[in-house]
Order: sequence, then structure tokens, then C-alpha cells
Amino acid sequence: MDNNNNDFTPRRQQEPFKLDINFDDDDLLFADPDLADDIPVPAKPKGEVYFSNPPPAPVCAQTTTNARSNKAKPAAKKRNKRGLSSAMFMVIAALVLSIVLSYVGITAMRDLFAIGKDPLNTREVSVVLPHNASTDEVIDILAQQGLIQQRWIGQLYARFTYWLVNRNVANPSPPIYLPGEHMVCISWALEEMLDSMRPRRGTFQTVSLSFHENMTVRQIFDRLHDNRVASRDGLMRAMHSGEFDYHFINNLGDTSLRFFRLEGYLFPDTYEFFINESPHSVLRRFFDNFNRRWTEEYTARAAELGMTTDETIILASMIQMEAANAQQMRQVSAVFHNRLGNPSQFPHLQSEATQHYIMNNVAQHVESGMLASINQVYNTYVRPGLPAGPIGNPGMDAIEAALWPAETNYYFFQHDRNGQIYLSNTRQEHESTRSRLMLEGLLR
Repeated sequence: MDNNNNDFTPRRQQEPFKLDINFDDDDLLFADPDLADDIPVPAKPKGEVYFSNPPPAPVCAQTTTNARSNKAKPAAKKRNKRGLSSAMFMVIAALVLSIVLSYVGITAMRDLFAIGKDPLNTREVSVVLPHNASTDEVIDILAQQGLIQQRWIGQLYARFTYWLVNRNVANPSPPIYLPGEHMVCISWALEEMLDSMRPRRGTFQTVSLSFHENMTVRQIFDRLHDNRVASRDGLMRAMHSGEFDYHFINNLGDTSLRFFRLEGYLFPDTYEFFINESPHSVLRRFFDNFNRRWTEEYTARAAELGMTTDETIILASMIQMEAANAQQMRQVSAVFHNRLGNPSQFPHLQSEATQHYIMNNVAQHVESGMLASINQVYNTYVRPGLPAGPIGNPGMDAIEAALWPAETNYYFFQHDRNGQIYLSNTRQEHESTRSRLMLEGLLR
């Protein structure tokens, strides 16, 4: 390198790093005598160290800011927790509301349109309507009976359908509902329930019908059906599944072996019915009549004989069928009572009327397998003692004859073609009477 080159420009030297250190002791600061006198005396030292480059921000300021920041965090957490709680509450509320609305919607569809109901369920519930009941009142009663669940929706629906049907009619009449008891099927929709309790054409027309003493349930229902009082099927359903609060029905016990559940209690008499009357109301007319006729005296007398009300009616139904008149009834009753009192010698009552009941009222309506079972419990040539149920509906003469039989020692009876009765003490005497009547052409 040529040091004499005039163009040479010396490298600028970097400014050295300066460090000033001050002490509180002046003597130590100026102890060196070689220091120049023209060096200015620094200000009173404060025990601090200064660098030539700018010092960083004071630590205390940063600390203060961090402290403030740290203090603000708990409040933010609380706000977050409150926000989360509110969100959860809204979600739960929305979920509960959706469940409630779904339940209301589903039950309303069941009420209004029978969606989800079993159409094969024919169980009926008794509904009693007061006079001049409005549609809202009828729906209230249906709800009280558990037949519908959403009464206010049902009322709104009924009002809407009524308006829809009568929107072009000036001053339409309000719906009319028949007072009294009605049997309402639990599988019906609301409109079916309401319609079953409304009057139809000719509802307020009446018909007077008489029923004689030896008529059976089937014969009575056929007459009611033919005279438009109530349908045969409706009467059958009401008899087998209807609820009736009478002491003689409540004390029946197990009726599973009976062909007709309430045979024997449709008291024979003359009645006046409405056309298209409720089947349940029709049956109650018969039961009310029986309830008035059966007195406490009869209950006491049956207990004295060791019999229940039902056993008395079963026996009376047999007497009604076997005897030609009221006088013979007490004699026939005596024969049956004597046999019932001597089961070891006469285990079977051997009433032909029980066989006729099976052939005329049961055989053509059941299959052969079921017929054999019914024969076992009704045929008194096979079944010991009384049959499973009454074989007809007896009148007062037969009921009283069952309670107060004649005092005899007879165990057999036989009628001829003219209705005359022949009584015997022994089987040999009874067979002899039958042979004689056969020879004379009078055997029935």
C-alpha cells in the first residue's frame, strides 16, 4: 500500500462507546492529579449509571401495565362465564320448548285424527252429558274422562270446523248434544266422539217396546235393532265392555265363562226408547228397572238359602224356561232346590232348557271348538250344579219362585204337550210317567 497517495481518505472511525460512571464521593472522582483542569465538573452524582444510547423504558411502568392487565383478566373470565351460562340456558330452554311443542303436536294429532290410536281397541268409556251442553263443555267432559288430552286445541278445532261448515249459513244453530249417558270408544277421533252424542234424524222420535219374560239377550237386541233404537253390534259392545255401577253387576265376579256377560239382568217389561238412543243408555233402562225390583228382602232371603244374587237369577232363568205358569214355577223350583241340596245323589240338575239355550242362542254363532267349551259350562246334563250364567232374563214370578220354592220331596218333573206338569220322587216313577205319556202321544 502507498502511504503517500493524496487521494487516500482515512476510514471514519466509529464513535467509541462511552460509559459515564458517577459516584456520590467527589474525592474519589477527582483523585487522579493527571486529569486536565478544563474537564467540567459533573453535576452532583446520583449513584446512577448512564449509557450513551437511550435507556430502556422504566421497569416500573411496564410492571404497572402488566399489573393492570392482570387485574382485568378475572373480570373478563367472569363475563365469559356469564355469557356461557346464558348460552347454555337458551339452548336448554329451546330444547325443552321443542319437546313440549312436539308432545302437544303429537297428542293433538291423536285427539283430532286418531293418529297413533289402535283401531282394533273397542273399549268404551261412559260419558254423561248434562242438558243443553255446549261443544266446549262436552270436550271438557271428554278430557276429564281421559278420552282426549289437548282440550283447548280440541275446542279450537271444533269451533273452526263448525265455522267452516256453516260459513254460508245465516245465524246457524249451535250443535245439539243428547243428554244422558253415552258410550264413547277410546279409539275414535274427536269428531267421531262428538258425532256419536249428537242427535240424528228422528232422534227425538220414540218407540214403545215390550219384552216378555223368557227372552234372551240376543232376542232383545234383535228387537231393539229392528226398531232403530240402537244397533245390535253397539249393544253387544256396551254389554261386554261398558262400565255399569250396580251392586248386582259389581258382585258378578269372573264372567269369562259366560257367553253373554249380562244375560239375566235385562229385566222384561215395556219400555219407551228414543230412536237412535245410546246403547249404554238403553241397557241402563233395563238395569235400572231390575235394580228397583230387587229389594233388600230378596237379598236377605237369598242369603238365608245360601245363595248369591247371581245364583238366584241363574236359577230363576231356568225356572222361567221350564215352567208353564207361575204356579208351576214354585214346583219346578222345589225340584231344583232338592237336587242342589242332595248333590251326592243328584249331582246334575238335568234341565233341558240349558240344552235349548245352547242350540238356539250359541251354536250358530260360534265355532265347533268353542261350542264344546260352552256346552261344558252351560249344559246341566254335563255340568254339576248351576250353569255358568243365566239362560234368559227372568221376570218377578220366576225370581220369587227361586227364592220361595214349594215344599216338596220331588226330584223329577215332566210336561206333556198341553203344558201339564208331572212330578216324581224317584227315577223309576219318572220313567214310568214318560212311557205313559209317549203311549198316549202327549210326550213333549
